[in-house]
Formats: sequence, structure tokens, C-alpha cells
Amino acid sequence: MDTAVYLFLALKGYIRGRVAPIITDGVTSAEKYINPIPSGLVLTGIVVSVSVTALMLALTIRLYKRYHTLDIDEISKLLKKEGM
Repeated sequence: MDTAVYLFLALKGYIRGRVAPIITDGVTSAEKYINPIPSGLVLTGIVVSVSVTALMLALTIRLYKRYHTLDIDEISKLLKKEGM
């Protein structure tokens, strides 16, 4: 889902015939450049997605190291045995 949103934002931010908003040759007219906001939103979304994935992977690794399984039913049984 997030990839679809990124592609949608990139599509909406692109305008045929315009270039990235980097001032070159002294051209400062906004009509010559694409809108940088969608590109910034896409980059921010990618960073957030990667961060959440890394956090979930770290939690999964800790869970496996502690219980030696990722089966939630097995973990529930182990927790009941421990008295939690």
C-alpha cells in the first residue's frame, strides 16, 4: 500500500517538460520547475517505512531469542507456564 502511495505522489508531483527545482542558469521562475513537496513526502515516507521495518525486525529477533519460536500460540502457552 505504501509503495502505491509513493508512486501516486511521484506521479502527481511530476510535470512534463519541467525540471528538478535546482536553480541553474539564473532561472528563478516557478513555471520551469516541478513541485518538490511530493518528492519530499515520498522520501520521508520511505524513511519512516524502513525505520518501522527495522524496529519490527529487531522486536521479532528479541522475541525469537527469548521464546525460541515465533508462534503466538506457543508463546501464550509459555507465558501461562511462567505465570504472567
